[in-house]
Amino acid sequence: MHKRLIALLLCLLLLFPACALAAVTPREIAPLSPDEVPEPSEGMHHYLLLCTDTWDGDPNNLGNTDGVVLVTLDTVQRRVIFCTLTREMLIRRPDGAIGRFTYITKNYGIDALLNIATQFGVKVDQYAIFCMNNIQDIIDALGGVTLTVTDAEADYLNRYRIARDATTPSMAKAGTYLFSGHAAVIYMRIRKVGGDG
Repeated sequence: MHKRLIALLLCLLLLFPACALAAVTPREIAPLSPDEVPEPSEGMHHYLLLCTDTWDGDPNNLGNTDGVVLVTLDTVQRRVIFCTLTREMLIRRPDGAIGRFTYITKNYGIDALLNIATQFGVKVDQYAIFCMNNIQDIIDALGGVTLTVTDAEADYLNRYRIARDATTPSMAKAGTYLFSGHAAVIYMRIRKVGGDG
């Protein structure tokens, strides 16, 4: 009798997750209209920092937004909050279809990207767009950035033909190097080296 009861309980436990999942129907989350987005709390200011995948930053050809950070300044609590939005995130596009976040600026313009904030319930006060040249210049102005690379990354960067003086010391193999802005941007864009992207 006890064996049958235990077997029945085990069957129920194994079947329950499948039954529970089958009963759940995904529900679409509808974005707010611009007038439905609540006003920020007192002292909260939201800024959108965008980095395109172009070198020149032509305002008429912004490219894909590969880097997106929502920066919130809270002057009441005296804090800064950073929220990274992944470029691969699926959102409702201006044409009503679902698409990847990275393509919004290129295909629909910056105003469309700012309107996307309604999907997060945030009113953006201002935004800044950076291209890869801007990021390179910022890194150089800060004196470079120290990075530790693997042999595979060093091989990729050397095949890319970054300048011999782009790292200090000159890169030969795995190790820790001081990267110039250009070399750092190339490093950030490595996608096909290593198993974890």
